[in-house]
Amino acid sequence: MAYLRVWLACALVLWLTPLSRPQGNAANFGQQAAPGMSQGGGGGLGGGGFGREMGERADRKSRPEDDQVGWETRTAILTPGDRVEFKFTMKKGETVMAAVTSDAFDPALSFEDSAGKVLQKNDDRIEGDQSPFLIYRVPANGTYTLKVLSFRSVAGGKFSLRSRTFSSIDAGFGKKRHETERQTGDRARHVVFRIEAKKDKVYDLRFAYGILPRSGFSLGRVKIIGPTGVDDSDLATVWMPDGSDVFVALKDGDYYAEYGSRNDLNTFETDYHEVTMRKVGLDADQTIDMNRQDLAVMEFEVEPNKIVRTVLTGSLIYSLSAPADENLRRDLVNELPSTGNNPSFAWFKANVDSDRDVVRIFHGKGTARLAIRSIGSAAQKIGVKNSTDIPVWQSGVPMKGELKIGESKLVVVRSAQSELMRVFVGTDHFQPLLQIYRLSGELANSLSTRASRTAGDDLYFPDADMFLFRMSCSGDGGSGQFTLKRDVLQPEPYKLGTTQTIKLDETSFGLYAVDLEAGKRYELMTSDPQLGIRADLLDDDGQFLVSQSIRFDKVEVQYFVPTRSGRHRLWLRGQPGTRQFRFQQHTPPGFGAGSSGGGSE
Repeated sequence: MAYLRVWLACALVLWLTPLSRPQGNAANFGQQAAPGMSQGGGGGLGGGGFGREMGERADRKSRPEDDQVGWETRTAILTPGDRVEFKFTMKKGETVMAAVTSDAFDPALSFEDSAGKVLQKNDDRIEGDQSPFLIYRVPANGTYTLKVLSFRSVAGGKFSLRSRTFSSIDAGFGKKRHETERQTGDRARHVVFRIEAKKDKVYDLRFAYGILPRSGFSLGRVKIIGPTGVDDSDLATVWMPDGSDVFVALKDGDYYAEYGSRNDLNTFETDYHEVTMRKVGLDADQTIDMNRQDLAVMEFEVEPNKIVRTVLTGSLIYSLSAPADENLRRDLVNELPSTGNNPSFAWFKANVDSDRDVVRIFHGKGTARLAIRSIGSAAQKIGVKNSTDIPVWQSGVPMKGELKIGESKLVVVRSAQSELMRVFVGTDHFQPLLQIYRLSGELANSLSTRASRTAGDDLYFPDADMFLFRMSCSGDGGSGQFTLKRDVLQPEPYKLGTTQTIKLDETSFGLYAVDLEAGKRYELMTSDPQLGIRADLLDDDGQFLVSQSIRFDKVEVQYFVPTRSGRHRLWLRGQPGTRQFRFQQHTPPGFGAGSSGGGSE
C-alpha cells in the first residue's frame, strides 16, 4: 500500500468525514486538508479579472444623500395630521432628489407641480426602511413643492430633510462630446450624465473624459443612481478587470452616472454603449465578432454542484459572476495560483499561467453571467465554449495522457456507499500531485510520493458521492506522460476461525469478507504484536468499526461488536512483515461444570 510520508496521524477519526484514507506505520499517516476561501462581493482570482462575484463595490451600500456635495439639510417639526412644504424653482430637465428621516414618526414624501398634481411620492425606501427617498426629473420650468407628511397622518414630530437639485447631461450612446455651462461652487465639483435605460439591458460606460484646451483626463466616477435611488433594486453591477463601469438595469427609467469634476471644465466626452445580453446553455459553443473594446455579456443557468468547463479564445479580459451559497463560510481561505473557492464557485485552471480554460463547481442556483471585453488592436473573433462533459474516471480502466508544464488533468469520480478504492498516478519525468476535492470546493485529500514519482493510496468512501480529482505536478509545473489507475477493492472470502498467514509491505494489505451477527462479540488474534497491525471492520451501510485491543507476549487480540448483521469486510494493514491471524466469535470464559474456560489463546 502506498502512503504519503508527510501526513498527520488522524486516520482514527477519518471515518467521520466524507472521504477517508487508511493509516500505516508511524511515518505513513493521513491528514485532512483545510477548507477553502470565500469572500463577499469578490473572491476568485484577481489576475485577468477571472472568477469575480458580481456585487458589492464601495458605493453599492451607500445612500445618495450620504454625499456632501450639493445637498442641503433642513430640520422642522411636523404637526400630526398636517404637512410641511418646501418650494423649489427648477428648470426643464433638472432633477430633484430628497430623503427624510425621523425618530418621532414614520415619514412620507410627495413631490407636486404648481397645480398640485403628485409627480412622485414615496413612503418606505425599501421594505424595512422607513426613511423615504424620491428622485424626479422635471418636465418644464416652474415652481414645485416637496411635502413631508406622516404616514396615514397618525403622528408627528421632528424630522430632517436632505435635498438636492442638479442638471444632467444626456449622454447618448457611442462616443459623444458635450459642451455645458461652466458651474460654480459645489456644483462644479461634480458632473452628472443621464442614461435612459431599459430593464434587463446591459450598459457599458467605457469612459468619461474632461477636456481642456491642450489636454484631457479621465473622470473618477462617484456613483450610479437609478430610478429609485436604491442600488439593489435598480441595478446589478458587472465587475470588470479594466475598471470600466458595466451594469444591468433592473428597472426602466433614468440612470445618472455622477463623476468628480472641477470648475475649469465645461467640455466632456463620453463613450457609453447598450449591450445585448446573450442567453446560452451549459454546453454552448459560440464565436462572436467583436471590435476593439467591445463588450459581450452572456448568461447561463447553474445549480449547486454543477461542474462546467469554460474555454475562451481571443485577445480578451473577462469576469464571471454567479449566485452564491450564503451557507458557505465567507472567511475560508484556499486559494492557490491555479485553484480557489468562494461562495459562488470553486475553480480549477487547466494551466497555472492561463485564465482561459477553467473548470468550476457552482455552489448556488440561478443565473451566472460572463462578461468579455475585446482588447485586441483590431476586430477579431472571440470563442466561448461551455461544456459539462468532464471525463469520468472509471474503475478498472486506466487513463493515459501527457501534461505540459503548468497543466493539470481533472476527472470526476463517483463513489459507491462503503466503497474501498485504490487510486494511482504514475509519471515518467515529473513529480505528480493527486488532489481530491468535494463538490463544496474543499480539499479532501492530497497524495504524493516523491521517492517513486507516484501519487496514490487506498481510500474509503462511507457514502455514495461525487468528487473532482485533480492531477498535476507538485508545484504546478511538469511535463511528460502520465497514467491514472483506479480500482474498486474487492475482498476475498474468509471462513471464521481459520488461521491464515498474511505478508504486509508498504504496498499491500489484507481485505476479507465475513458474515457476522449484530450484537455478538468477535475477536481478531494476530501473532507478533511487536510488528503491530491496524484492523478495521466495515459493513455495507458505511459503518466503520474500530477495535478494542489487548496485547500479550506473543499474541495481540482485537475485539469488535457489529451493530448490523450481514456481510462485513475485515481490513488489515500495518508495518512490513509476516504474521498469522485468526478471526472468530469470542466465547466468554466461565466457572462451573462443563465450562470450557474458552476465549483467547
